[in-house]
Amino acid sequence: MARPLRIEFPGALYHVTSRGDRREP
Repeated sequence: MARPLRIEFPGALYHVTSRGDRREP
């Protein structure tokens, strides 16, 4: 957990797209 930026960047984007883009399975 030394680079939370790399995991937080894609993680937050994935979370937002998954919650807002619930058109894909």
